[in-house]
Amino acid sequence: MTTPPPPPPPPQAPSPTVIRTLYRVLVNGADRMTTFGPNERGSYPVEAQVYYVPDLLSSNRTTLNRLINSGGADHADAIGTLNGYSVDQPIGYPWTNSSIIPALVPILEGFNSLTGDHAIVATRETLPGYTSQPLLAYGYPRYGNADEALLILSAGGVTVQSNAVAGGALWRWFWNGVQFVNNADYGRQIQADFYYPASPNYNPTEAGDFYHRSDPILAHGSPLLVFANQGTTQITRAVPLNWDPTVFGGDPDHPVIWDQLVIGKDLTLDFNNMGSVAKYTTHLVLPTATEGTYEAPVLFLRSNFNRFWTYDAQTKTLSEVTSRMPSGCAVRAVFGGNGQVRIPRTGLSAVANVI
Repeated sequence: MTTPPPPPPPPQAPSPTVIRTLYRVLVNGADRMTTFGPNERGSYPVEAQVYYVPDLLSSNRTTLNRLINSGGADHADAIGTLNGYSVDQPIGYPWTNSSIIPALVPILEGFNSLTGDHAIVATRETLPGYTSQPLLAYGYPRYGNADEALLILSAGGVTVQSNAVAGGALWRWFWNGVQFVNNADYGRQIQADFYYPASPNYNPTEAGDFYHRSDPILAHGSPLLVFANQGTTQITRAVPLNWDPTVFGGDPDHPVIWDQLVIGKDLTLDFNNMGSVAKYTTHLVLPTATEGTYEAPVLFLRSNFNRFWTYDAQTKTLSEVTSRMPSGCAVRAVFGGNGQVRIPRTGLSAVANVI
């Protein structure tokens, strides 16, 4: 009797990347300086989160140096050298090519010709008096001190707002004068996340990680790949952060990004001209076939919503499910590397959590 071969080992989760947040601080009220980590961030007024860049040097990455002039009055940033300046310290290891990772943008360095001050400038930021030029380096853009950068869409009596700062997660939902969504931190909203089977802490999350949005300087939102309205459909795609960055060595200044994954949505309002009915399609792209748990999406509602029903559109019947909340249900699925999903049961239920 021939012994059958052992089953293949379970697929391994890809390795996420530890990144660091670059901040712009103001030194002596005049010198805008780029920094990272808690020491200088805690010593000077912080003007902005500007970019995420890798924490370590590797292939397809370069060293971004902070420079200082001979008089010590101005700091600048450069991949190479700058006449009249010397290297103060390395401040990060950005990518050398924007095609390596989705959602990368050129890092911008500004110069004020009236004051002689250099300053790193966030994408889409206007810094009065400064003219910006791209460095030969790329990172994920951030949003300064902003807590919200909203994409708004209205149709069928419904208005939705998705937040670019938080990975394009669905931030607010208005109907009949009522706002439904709980967005107290980046683990709420209406969004999707994925759990690799290796550990429940391997958790790419659409909006960002657990550092609280009450302090936008330390909050980590997932970078955006797509953020647009097309007709009555809102389309967002994010490169997700791990919900708990400490699992991979992260901390308040070091998010952890799953740079091979994409999570997002297509949300169509006034679906089939049915007024307040909407169609929500969750998108997940994985680098390899794997098994995992997927919340697609999870809904966090404001605490004044305390009764819940499901609606069967074919029979036009309501069924109360309040007793099943807030635990909801989990859906296990097999995901292919081509982005397809096979659900081993009929239907896919959303999960509503009351906080």
